[in-house]
Amino acid sequence: MISQHFLLHHSYYQEKKKVFYSNITAHALSSSSSSSK
Repeated sequence: MISQHFLLHHSYYQEKKKVFYSNITAHALSSSSSSSK
């Protein structure tokens, strides 16, 4: 039960982290492309 609960939260935070880093990379790409113009 505890391990299942941990896995659920772990996958949840992994997803949040993935979205967080994808947003950072997208923002960095857009800012770098706009600065190069």
